[in-house]
Amino acid sequence: MSDEKFRISRRPLLLGAAGWALASCVGQSSAPTSPAAGTGATPKRGGVLRMRAISDPLSLDLYNVRGSSAIIYIGPVVNNLITENPYKPGEIIPELAERWEVSSDSKTVTFFLRAGVLWHDGKPFTSADALYNLQRAWKPPTPDIGTNASVFKSVINIEAPDDRTVRVTLAQPSAAFIPAIAQPTMAMYPAHIPDMKVWQDNPIGTGPFIWKSYVRAQSIDYVRNDKYFKPGLPYLDGINQVFVLDNAAAYAALKLGQVDVSSPMDTTALSPHLDSIQQEIPDIQNFPGTGARYDFYLNQRPPLTDPRVRLAIHLGVDRKTVVDLWYSAGRGTVPVAGLYPTNLGGLWGLSQDELRQMPGFREKKDEDLARAKQLLADAGVAPGTKLQVMVGTFQAAGAPAIKAVLDKIGFNAQLLIEDAAPSAARLRSGDYDIFLSSIPAYYDDPASNLSTIATSTGPVNYGKWSFPEIDALTAQQDATLDAAKRAPLIRQLQFKVIEAAHVITIFWSQNQMAWHSWVKNQPHWTTTLGPQWRFDQVWLDRT
Repeated sequence: MSDEKFRISRRPLLLGAAGWALASCVGQSSAPTSPAAGTGATPKRGGVLRMRAISDPLSLDLYNVRGSSAIIYIGPVVNNLITENPYKPGEIIPELAERWEVSSDSKTVTFFLRAGVLWHDGKPFTSADALYNLQRAWKPPTPDIGTNASVFKSVINIEAPDDRTVRVTLAQPSAAFIPAIAQPTMAMYPAHIPDMKVWQDNPIGTGPFIWKSYVRAQSIDYVRNDKYFKPGLPYLDGINQVFVLDNAAAYAALKLGQVDVSSPMDTTALSPHLDSIQQEIPDIQNFPGTGARYDFYLNQRPPLTDPRVRLAIHLGVDRKTVVDLWYSAGRGTVPVAGLYPTNLGGLWGLSQDELRQMPGFREKKDEDLARAKQLLADAGVAPGTKLQVMVGTFQAAGAPAIKAVLDKIGFNAQLLIEDAAPSAARLRSGDYDIFLSSIPAYYDDPASNLSTIATSTGPVNYGKWSFPEIDALTAQQDATLDAAKRAPLIRQLQFKVIEAAHVITIFWSQNQMAWHSWVKNQPHWTTTLGPQWRFDQVWLDRT
């Protein structure tokens, strides 16, 4: 099913060379404008925000492909050089950098850092810290630290001429670079604690809240940073994230006011109640959003090395059935391809109307299924051929639906339900055929949602596939700052990825988030992993 309420915002700053340069040449700014100013409400200080959490973070390192969604946990602790305004999607504002400048040829970006910013342990934030993080993104120390790698491909030099200046030089203009620097995965970590294992034992940042304690499977607690560089913020005394694994218990806690905010990753606790939630919790503020894109990652081993076999899977997989059988009673978005559809608010994606007419994506599957079976026969793949399909424990509920659609094509899907560590080991060793995984929705650009998985050097190109046309188009579209010229290149890129079928998009998830009316200034963000997790302007009007 699809629903126009579940949309991601268009990013005006991506619309062309002029917009890119103007959005990047921002002067000094303090905290983003708050909705409270427009309502006449006076923020109250104090109180602890209580929020449900679903599962322990795999990593708190946003640069790590296994921790790229950890912004929900670490967002209150860290800052970026620049960030999107949580109350004005598409507007990039200063954060640890008080301003930045872009050269006339769009190949040099200079960040000018704020003075007086302190890490939570009292050490000053300087250009050495910014340099450490930018270089970590540019030249990842291990393949796992590759979340930002695709955006930094055009970087040829990073330098810090003084304590408050950092300069990045690009080989060519990059449409995705400035927006990428503003995303959660480019948060600043302390250069003086380079060992992430040491840092994760006691996470520190420059953010509005200080990490106080973490009890696995129970809770994470944060307290106000009284030395936060944004004057007067934060309003809250602290935050308490409590892990509630049972969905019924989580909904009951929200209904009874035992938690103020539902989990931002919620896909199941709220969904059964969407038609009645307003009656059951009259004061609730409930918002839908785009969560993640779910894909089949195909391994480069027989029979999947035969393009006919990959095409058969693309054609034969019934995406709507997967969503209906598994994903929150049909609340996933189909049909979708690599980028979010334009008719649902996406900037670059293929529209759903167009996709519905295309083989593989159309809802009526008889013709596609017959073609898929013929392709398998032509490739010499016998009915009942086994495929090892690895599914993470977080997606285990969907495993039967995945098996059902693959078996219907003619395979015998062997499900492997794996925790994070075993699945990572299988990915490294290549001991799998298909990996069902998801990529979070950050910002609407191929650098965020496509090149990381589809290009030969993409950090989550687990099968190590290489398609020169895909690599060339990815580079060409990123170097094109004029949106009118860039759009057809991105369109062509999407068709090439569909044709290669080494990554097969199934659906986009639809998350839900809700909070009680006494939670004030909580930004509503249509993608789960946006800039809304600082909580520095959130306040409580709870009596």
